Amino acid sequence: MSRYAVSKFLFTYNKEQALRDAFAVEPEQAMRTFTLTERERAALTAFDFRTLYDSGIHPLLLTALANGAGIPILSYFESLRSGQPVPPAAVGATFSSTPSAGSK
Repeated sequence: MSRYAVSKFLFTYNKEQALRDAFAVEPEQAMRTFTLTERERAALTAFDFRTLYDSGIHPLLLTALANGAGIPILSYFESLRSGQPVPPAAVGATFSSTPSAGSK
């Protein structure tokens, strides 16, 4: 995995409402302008936080994705601990339109 490409995507996701909105509707389309591998795209769309973390992505950037997807923080932590992607039932019905606290 390219830590830079994934980190850049997550940083931009945290800062830009338009990217969060696009990712909520059509993740593949939202990621098209970033040089992400298939494995990276799959991990991002599956909310596979452990795979992303193990590849060197900072957990605060991952938290922005969890917050934007409406994933409860405990589900995010459990995904990091267990190595399993967040179950679809834990993903919020709608994505948050509010950036995480780290982007203020």
